[in-house]
Amino acid sequence: MTTRDATPSLARSGRRFDPRWWQICCLSGLLTYGLFWLSFDLPPVQIVATIGTAMGVQWVFIRALKVPTFEWKSALISGLGLCFLFRANEWWLAAVTASIAIGSKFFIRWNGKHIWNPTNIALALMMLVLPAQAWVSPGQWGSGPTLAYAMACGGAFVVNRSAAPRAATRASPSSPPSPPSSSPGRSGWASR
Repeated sequence: MTTRDATPSLARSGRRFDPRWWQICCLSGLLTYGLFWLSFDLPPVQIVATIGTAMGVQWVFIRALKVPTFEWKSALISGLGLCFLFRANEWWLAAVTASIAIGSKFFIRWNGKHIWNPTNIALALMMLVLPAQAWVSPGQWGSGPTLAYAMACGGAFVVNRSAAPRAATRASPSSPPSPPSSSPGRSGWASR
């Protein structure tokens, strides 16, 4: 009789599961729910323009800056986020907003990483520049507490899955050392 190791195969392989997959699944599920059950007022051309432009602009910048890999998950997450919130009189404004969001990831950087949420930058800029033509529509979700609870649970799940591995491995040089595992060492440690 053989026994299997209790450690999942992904953990045994040394690879870590990318938490953006959870985010993509949650955002896609919520967008589908909003479109088919809540009847979002979102034309299909705007969805295609938003997500397609986000992916296309990501590809263009990756090629132009000679980045070795095409990281599409981040662009898809930004595009899905814009589909949730952004509304405009014309579908092409959604494409412009997606371009701003993805472009900001490449131009507003600190120490090699984008420092603000690219989707929020694009939303704020469009609403400031074109307030009569571009707006955010959070009320489309309705006011039901069940939906709020489901969204909170989904968000907490994504945050938990993305933060847990990093929190366990992040140790700064200024953090205090861990207490010793031996009993005499622990009592000495506690008296400090």
